[in-house]
Amino acid sequence: MRISTRIAVPAAVAFAGATLFATVPAMAENILAEPPTTVDAQFSTQAAINSALRQEGAMVQRKHDADAQATAAMQAAVVANWVQQAEQSQAAAEQAAAEQAAAEQAAAEQAAAEQQWLYEQAVAAEMIRQAEAAAYSAPATTESYAAPAATESYAAPVATGGFAGGGAVGAAMSMVGAPYVAGGQSPSGFDCSGFVKWAYEQAGVSLPGGSYNQIGYGTAVSADALAPGDLVFYGPGGSQHVAIYIGGGQVVQASNYDTGVHVASLTYIGEPTAFRRI
Repeated sequence: MRISTRIAVPAAVAFAGATLFATVPAMAENILAEPPTTVDAQFSTQAAINSALRQEGAMVQRKHDADAQATAAMQAAVVANWVQQAEQSQAAAEQAAAEQAAAEQAAAEQAAAEQQWLYEQAVAAEMIRQAEAAAYSAPATTESYAAPAATESYAAPVATGGFAGGGAVGAAMSMVGAPYVAGGQSPSGFDCSGFVKWAYEQAGVSLPGGSYNQIGYGTAVSADALAPGDLVFYGPGGSQHVAIYIGGGQVVQASNYDTGVHVASLTYIGEPTAFRRI
């Protein structure tokens, strides 16, 4: 009996469908090229189809595995990239926080230094104010000075001071009543060291500005050896104030805007720290 060339396709082959003949067309054509004539040929043909299906299944599985591996690799790359970005963001945030903290610390230190400077200035100003108030409240502090107040005829004994002391005192006394001007070094206005500098220039002696500079000139003398014309310094290193001793426990000086150039007690802001004879 002749076996029909139509082969009933089993369920497994039907499942593969067009995939089988799309991927292994040459094999299918070879198998069906000659019609089988025996039962053995039919089984051989079925075995060949089964083998082709297994190969196709293996190919599909390998593709599936490759796709799964590619997907896993992509996911791992995405995660790694996310982790790297997160670490970079955290590092940037930490750096910004550190810079902000350093800036705030520097600002706090600067503010503290400014506050300290203002405090020291206020304390010094208050000391001067209180000392001057105490000096001026004492009876006959300035009025007891017997020499004419603003003339060059002040009779300072030149020989008892420095070689130019008497001349400097005379010039200084001629400026009593002149205004106080910060940094001033002329009769239009003086500060303390500018007043001393100007007075000694009239006696032919050149001194620098700044009490902290003037303290380096001349020779040191003791308090009990003071003579008219000697310089009297206040504060550490003469940094606070300088005046000219005129005798009788008094000095002539330019100390503040309220009094201008005036005569005051030797200890009007406290004990002097140094005495120099020019």
